[in-house]
Amino acid sequence: MKQIKIAILVAITAATMSAFTACTPEVSIDKQLVALEGYIDLQTTPGIYAYQNGAGAPIYTFDRNDGQGYFNKSKLTYRIMNTEANKYVQFVLSAEPVVDQTVDVKVTSSGVKGVSSNVTYKAMKVERIDNNLCYLVGGADTKYTALIVAWID
Repeated sequence: MKQIKIAILVAITAATMSAFTACTPEVSIDKQLVALEGYIDLQTTPGIYAYQNGAGAPIYTFDRNDGQGYFNKSKLTYRIMNTEANKYVQFVLSAEPVVDQTVDVKVTSSGVKGVSSNVTYKAMKVERIDNNLCYLVGGADTKYTALIVAWID
């Protein structure tokens, strides 16, 4: 009889513990994404960035000495190209960016190593908008991508 009471007590304790742990959602922290977001927060140069070799890295950014930037708010478009116009990356947003919202970004490029020359679409979260720059992170076609685009109100 004593063994039955102990068995019942163990079963009740196990069921109770299982219920408590099932109610607690697991928090999955993606360390790579956090690292890229932290890196992007420190950047002020428009361009496309990615998580590479354990850290954030620029893929193609605006170069004041050898480049041109183009921004058209009405067309939700930002483009970076070199002065010869044989290398560029263009970003077209599906909607005006709003902080903490997601926007689709159409990316086209030519001559830029690390960026597909095919048209790609990325669902990206708008992290922040300040100093005429819009910071976006996340990308559907690559594990992680971040963009900093000109955004002048």
